[in-house]
Amino acid sequence: MHIFNTNLTHLDLSFNNFMYSNIPSRFANLTKLAYLNLSNAMFSGSITAQFSNLTSLKCLDISCFYVVSDFSSLRYNLTSSLEINFGAQYGYIYGGSLSLLTFNFFQGLHNLRQLVLRGVDLSEASGSTQWANPLSFLSNLWLLQLSNCRISGKVPAKQLLNLTNLAILKIDFNSFTSTIPNELANLTFLSKLYLTKSNLQGPFPYLN
Repeated sequence: MHIFNTNLTHLDLSFNNFMYSNIPSRFANLTKLAYLNLSNAMFSGSITAQFSNLTSLKCLDISCFYVVSDFSSLRYNLTSSLEINFGAQYGYIYGGSLSLLTFNFFQGLHNLRQLVLRGVDLSEASGSTQWANPLSFLSNLWLLQLSNCRISGKVPAKQLLNLTNLAILKIDFNSFTSTIPNELANLTFLSKLYLTKSNLQGPFPYLN
C-alpha cells in the first residue's frame, strides 16, 4: 500500500482485500486525517501505535466484522477466505482478524467523536480491570462501538462516566460476566444502548 499524500483529511479503504496484511505503520504520517475508515479491509495482526499521531481524527473505524440480517441478499465468493457465521436470527461476516492489547494510545486522540472497533479482539485488553480507562480522555466521543470484541469481565461503566457527550454505546455480542451496571444511568446524554447477546444479567437500571 502506497499512501504518500500527507495532506489527506479523509481516507476510506473499507471493504477492500489487503490479504490479511498488517496495518502499515506509515499511517502515523497522515497527521491531518480527520476521517479514517479501514473497516472490513482484510487486515490482520495487532493494532499498536499506527494511529497514535493522528490527533486530528474525528472518526476512526477499524472494524473487521459486520452483521447480515437479511440472508436472502447474502452474496459471497466461494473461493474467498471470509468466514460466515449464522445464528438464530442473524449472520455475521469477518472482514479481517485484528487484535488490540491496550487502549493507551487512544489517550492522545482528543478530537475523536466516533470510535468503531467491531470484531477487533479485545480479549487480552479486557483482562485488566482498568482496560477502558484511556477512553475516559476522549471527552468529545459521541459513538463508541465495541460489538463482538470478545470482551469478558464487567462492563467498565465507571470508566466511561467522563464521556459526557456519549450518545451511542454498542457493546453487544460480548461475554460479560456481570450484572448490568447501575452507572449506565449516569450517562445522561446516552440515547442508544446495544446489549444484545452480551451475557449480562440482572435488572435494568433506569435511564434518563
